[in-house]
Amino acid sequence: MSFDLLHPTNPRLTVRYPYFHWPTFWSQVQQGLYRTDRAFSAAVMAACAMASSRIRDGAFDRFPNPPVFPIETAVSLSEEFYRAAIRAIPVDLSVAAEFNYKRAKALLCAVAIQFGYARTFSAHLGDYMTMCSIDGFHHEIRWPAGLSAIDIQERRRLVRLFCMSHCRCLQGSIGRCTRWMFTRQSPGTA
Repeated sequence: MSFDLLHPTNPRLTVRYPYFHWPTFWSQVQQGLYRTDRAFSAAVMAACAMASSRIRDGAFDRFPNPPVFPIETAVSLSEEFYRAAIRAIPVDLSVAAEFNYKRAKALLCAVAIQFGYARTFSAHLGDYMTMCSIDGFHHEIRWPAGLSAIDIQERRRLVRLFCMSHCRCLQGSIGRCTRWMFTRQSPGTA
């Protein structure tokens, strides 16, 4: 399975970010799902914000054919995508149960780090943890029945990789994640 994050408007730009299964994600973008699914729209905008901010910061200079557009464009686009993702997520997190809202919040944490917004990072992380806590997202048994293998892997990667890497940023604070906090026991799997 390929879990790359590519900039949805320029598939040549690859960032290793395991929150998406690229063929599935790209197919959903091409189908225009972001136009009708607010949660998916939030995830797409957050992915675009991440990719644009990486371009802005020169992460694609190592590629033989880097994107050809002014760096100022990437700066303004990353901020616009970031704000669009935030607008797509309900203020009342208790109604933001869809998986893509969680994925969007995880990406917004990474974007906040990329922008150097430490306090905003903490706010997004708190929102993510709140959304996970509301529906017990860290317990696979509480995930919807009938998920595909790809859906299960996307969720597992989000829970484990996000918490294990981002919670390290909270050393010395209230947040602390350990591997033992996650329960791997989805319906129909052993």
